[in-house]
Amino acid sequence: MTIEPISSIMTVQAQNTSAAKNAATKVTTEENASEYNPANVKPIDKIDQTTAVVENAQGKEQSNTSADPNREQQQHVTNEQIKKNLVGAGNNAVNIQLYQGDWTLDLSYQEVPDGIPEISDQVLGEIQALDEVESAALYHRRNEYDAVYAGSQKLASCNIFGIDSNYLDAYGFQITKGRGFSEKDFTANRKVVLLDKTTATALFPDGNVIGKIIEVKGEPFTVIGMMARKENSQPVINSMEDYYRYVSTDGSGTICIPDTLWPIIYQYDEPQNLVVRATSTDEMTAAGEKAADILNSYLTVSDETIKYKGEDLLEQANQIQEISSSTNQQLLWI
Repeated sequence: MTIEPISSIMTVQAQNTSAAKNAATKVTTEENASEYNPANVKPIDKIDQTTAVVENAQGKEQSNTSADPNREQQQHVTNEQIKKNLVGAGNNAVNIQLYQGDWTLDLSYQEVPDGIPEISDQVLGEIQALDEVESAALYHRRNEYDAVYAGSQKLASCNIFGIDSNYLDAYGFQITKGRGFSEKDFTANRKVVLLDKTTATALFPDGNVIGKIIEVKGEPFTVIGMMARKENSQPVINSMEDYYRYVSTDGSGTICIPDTLWPIIYQYDEPQNLVVRATSTDEMTAAGEKAADILNSYLTVSDETIKYKGEDLLEQANQIQEISSSTNQQLLWI
């Protein structure tokens, strides 16, 4: 086998490259058919229009980056998507929870403080009557470790929700298999449970879920359905950055039980959390603040740091928008 010298190979490659370039750019004119005239070469449509600065044959400079008429509109669309993803993922849901100082009130290690009443139907009606509120629902929540079993299978961690009959709709969930909670499930205190896909897959790898029994904090519950977020209630994920920004990555699944069963596995008379669905994205902050004000008006706690607060996700979205805009501006100079 004959091995070509490197210099010879490079010479052949250079000749081939030059020949290909000449074949692609050769232009025929009336004056000289063999002369290459850059001014006569038509631009290729597929060239990236965001190329920063291009010097043409006459030495003039063109800047497509600063002259793009669609850039401002595209940035506006991006910002609107950030806001939609963060503030309720398209369904305008706002959580109002009890806080003790800067942290949500954790009842896992303490008794319910005196002066926190349960949210009655009357109070819920006041909140639902707000102009900024389309619907409202009550729920309890715990994050538990090694508390949910199905035979030999268990969940390392799990979000356990005790929900009322309006929660799934208010938060943008739908039943994907089996059925949801009926009125009798609440009134008759039936031990039934809904699973999300993460939980169902972990506990029942074979996919046979409906009618199976799981243990929640030592109590048996029958699986009657599976749930998932509605498509229009899910954040739009276009990149890994979007995934880590909007999607929980702790691996925890979610189960829901009727809120009437909450005292069976936890304490009696635990205060509920509230979720309201605002009439529009721009009304979310006002809806959360006004709902929290109504709930706080019924508190008689001695600890003044305990109060209901609405998540101001609209402000968080605005902050992300500012960061995104700043980043895009910096990229123009790279």
